Amino acid sequence: MTNHTVPRLAKPEAFWQHHFRPALPRDRRQIRVLLRSYDDQAANLARGWQLGHYLGLGLVLALILHGLIAVGGIQLLLYGTLGLGTVMLVGWLNSWLFADWQNYWVIEQNQQLIACARRTGYNSYAMLCDVVVAPEYRHHGVGTLLIAAMTRMETQPLYLACCPKLIPFYRRFQFMVINPRSLTAYLKRELGLEQNPALVVLCYSPSNVKDQPIGCYTPDDT
Repeated sequence: MTNHTVPRLAKPEAFWQHHFRPALPRDRRQIRVLLRSYDDQAANLARGWQLGHYLGLGLVLALILHGLIAVGGIQLLLYGTLGLGTVMLVGWLNSWLFADWQNYWVIEQNQQLIACARRTGYNSYAMLCDVVVAPEYRHHGVGTLLIAAMTRMETQPLYLACCPKLIPFYRRFQFMVINPRSLTAYLKRELGLEQNPALVVLCYSPSNVKDQPIGCYTPDDT
């Protein structure tokens, strides 16, 4: 019978030093695979919202093309179709090429990415999302190592949104629950609160943490 035992991880300190790193261009495919493996309810709701968004966009485009026919005839329709097609092609290429890979940090084990997280920095704060651990490495402490490494290098307030059941996990790293009413509309939208109001917003403030430990490493960790 095939042995599906997860390989034993290195000690936390050595693991953090040698395997936690910023993403490289060659990591794009593996990051996409990790993101596809993420089956959290909040992600599913977000994907459902995106589908509705694309259907609505398709309806708007159809109305625009209908208006072009009514105003300028076939020639204007062709020009409009060409312009819209170019915009859609650029958007598709941007998604396919995964231009946002520069914002990701990864954990690598045996030349395989087993976890990733996306940090987007702004002038006075940063946002953390797409925190994903490969299914076969979950509950083996990889999530602990990833979040500990992300907070250890952080110099700005770091915001994230998660399901309520994950609050105890993030509180171990000094994340505090905050009132979403204190956030700007842009940050609420970026955190996905418009799509899923049930998400809880947490914030990590480096100024409130001194000599933060890497976290307690146990086999039952996320």
